[in-house]
Amino acid sequence: MPAFDHRTFWQTATTWARSGLSVYVSEYQVPRDVPHTIVWEREKYNSLNKDNNTRVAVERLYRIG
Repeated sequence: MPAFDHRTFWQTATTWARSGLSVYVSEYQVPRDVPHTIVWEREKYNSLNKDNNTRVAVERLYRIG
């Protein structure tokens, strides 16, 4: 299976948004060169050990464009 092409994904999402489509992406980060607005965010605890939730990440929903 080929590796996921992140660059093509973000280029496609931006192209769709510029054509007038509503494009939403759930992600931890968006590349700086992609125009976006944060629609929603929530802290999420990530850990392989259920008793040690020390790593906190912020999951976000972005509107592209």
